[in-house]
Amino acid sequence: MAKWFDRIRDSHPAWLERIKKDKKLLLLLTAGILGMLLLLATEFLPAGSEGEEASEVRSPEEAARDQGTYLSDVEKNLEEIISSIAGAGRTKVMVTLENSEESVWATQGNRSEESGGADGGGQYSSEEEYVLIRSSASEEGGLLLKIIQPRIRGVAIVCDGGDNVYVREKITAAVASVLDISTAKISIAKMASEQ
Repeated sequence: MAKWFDRIRDSHPAWLERIKKDKKLLLLLTAGILGMLLLLATEFLPAGSEGEEASEVRSPEEAARDQGTYLSDVEKNLEEIISSIAGAGRTKVMVTLENSEESVWATQGNRSEESGGADGGGQYSSEEEYVLIRSSASEEGGLLLKIIQPRIRGVAIVCDGGDNVYVREKITAAVASVLDISTAKISIAKMASEQ
């Protein structure tokens, strides 16, 4: 390495002198060389262990558990919001779902169209395939684009202030705007007094 540096120094003495005098240029050159060394070093590092890869495929039990978690989170958040409305008091919420969550997978396809004879009829054909991805562990799986959360069918609310018209109106407006559902899907009742 010393011979290489000596050869450069002998062939370009003015260039090396300029780098030595200009501290900004020396700093920029050093940063560039370090950056290239870091990029080169990342080529030799392993990409990650096989256990770190996320699996896109979920079992029905996992999907049901995730949906239950979603439902309990929605109910808990609604209880917190409603109980903070003046006059609502103690609150219990039950949310029912219209469907389960839906996974949208990437597809690619071909469509063809052939026009028919004199009657103007045509023939259409369509072929779609799911986009598959291979992991480094030689496993194949689909490309998950998004998960659509289930639609909310209705909400039942029981609270201390359920008999007050003003409180019911405020709760109905809050729930309808938070969940983006019709006010007809919201039922509010007064909580029974504890004895």
